[in-house]
Amino acid sequence: MIYNDKQVQAYTRAGSILVHNPRPDEAMVPSITFNEEHVVDGMHAPGQLEVLPSARLRVEATPEKLAESFNLIHPETGDVIGTATWAELQVLLFSAYLHTATLRDEHKAREPANIPADPDAVGTGDKG
Repeated sequence: MIYNDKQVQAYTRAGSILVHNPRPDEAMVPSITFNEEHVVDGMHAPGQLEVLPSARLRVEATPEKLAESFNLIHPETGDVIGTATWAELQVLLFSAYLHTATLRDEHKAREPANIPADPDAVGTGDKG
């Protein structure tokens, strides 16, 4: 006799990823922390997820680690689509930030200036 015949799927994933990019004056090593969570689907009812915090994986950007390579896994298919090093990941993240910040700044530059109707009010800080 089977007491509990439930279809349950469980997996672990990185629920959030924190990139620590210290300034040079902080004398700290850049790092990435993967905050894992354990997800159980169907434990209490089909389709009902239970999400529990799990481990934290911290990777410091030491010279040895930056030279280490890892497989690039397609997130939807699970196929290995290439390899990269931690140094290349650091370049990708830096470049993605610069790209995103540039787009933001270009968007701000295209927005019309907030010019008051009364030219004498410019720079007075008087809101009325």
